[in-house]
Amino acid sequence: MEFLTDIVQFFEIVTGLIPADYQKAFLKSNAKRIAVRAGRKSGKTTMTAVKILYKAFMTPNQEIVIFAPTYAQSKYLFDKIKDMVSANKFISDTTVKNVETQIKFDCGSSIYCQTAKSDQHARRFTPHLVVEEEAAWIAEDFDEQVVEPSLASTDGDIIKISTPFGKQGSFYKVFDDKNRKPDITEEE
Repeated sequence: MEFLTDIVQFFEIVTGLIPADYQKAFLKSNAKRIAVRAGRKSGKTTMTAVKILYKAFMTPNQEIVIFAPTYAQSKYLFDKIKDMVSANKFISDTTVKNVETQIKFDCGSSIYCQTAKSDQHARRFTPHLVVEEEAAWIAEDFDEQVVEPSLASTDGDIIKISTPFGKQGSFYKVFDDKNRKPDITEEE
């Protein structure tokens, strides 16, 4: 199973598709904070589903949470992952729980889907990866009040994917040059 060491090959196996160059770059990225702004039907949900599945399947004891403004939006991404799991026996054989809002693997990793509306439910996680589906529609203070504190103990990662939604909110600020923090480099 050589393809397990290469996320791009893993993408090809579990989807039956050949990823575009931008999808390959996304899949290979090890950045702690990733934001993807793309139009509808551009493949962002599929590539994100593969990245989530790969992390859960290949890395023990990972807690991964998908947040979206509505349950239906969160479930859409989660269901893509569930479809990939059920279509690939080598993955489905490693699941120990596969229910409405959680997939748990025998390596101890779990994927959850939630809404970004209730702080009480969102605060119960200690995730290693948070994915915000349709991030442009998530309340601006959600990251500050829920996501960042929950990632503090794991030094976890964030992936935000969305179609654009005007000049507002934390997702817009990621792409707005006025709000970007300057790059810091060290010289010897």
